[in-house]
Amino acid sequence: MPNLCIFGVCLLAKILIIKLLVYSRKAILENPEYATARNLANRTNELLKKQGIFPRGVDIHEIHPVKFGGSPTDIANKIALPRPTHTHYTNWWNRLQKDITKIR
Repeated sequence: MPNLCIFGVCLLAKILIIKLLVYSRKAILENPEYATARNLANRTNELLKKQGIFPRGVDIHEIHPVKFGGSPTDIANKIALPRPTHTHYTNWWNRLQKDITKIR
């Protein structure tokens, strides 16, 4: 992800991830399947905050994004991040998705 950059090998890491996703034929979820999964993730995240498992005032980020087939409900796939950090990771995944769709 964003902190995979070690001595300028960010691009290599990104290429490897793209190849793994494309060649393993793991689809990027599209609507309506994605909308359903995203809605489930959002409801789960709110419930986790209400239960005090994650604090209010943070964003809950899915480590393996729902858009890429990650679980919308598994707590092991979730991490609390401050908004700026969450935005940074989300932007990285959005760029990766854009790069993958260019290849298809």
